[in-house]
Amino acid sequence: MRKLGDVLKSGVKIVTMHGAKGLEFDVVIVTELNKRFPMMWGVVEGEEENRVETDRRLLYVSMTRARGRLYIVYDGEPSRYIEELDKALYEYIEM
Repeated sequence: MRKLGDVLKSGVKIVTMHGAKGLEFDVVIVTELNKRFPMMWGVVEGEEENRVETDRRLLYVSMTRARGRLYIVYDGEPSRYIEELDKALYEYIEM
């Protein structure tokens, strides 16, 4: 059976937000934080705010996995969560 990788060995790792729980990395890149995040499809009517809060916590966990640098990447319109961040804590770079 082929072993897919070990998150404790050095190198580039690609993990889901859920998979990053409990781990730390020197650099974390959160991608596709577009307006579509949080994705509301499949959410039962009346549960939208619960989904937003759950996704906000998941993003927080992902962001706090970075020991050194955190990069948040989006294309087009940013997620509502980016707007919630304290602008004094990050540098915006347009590409």
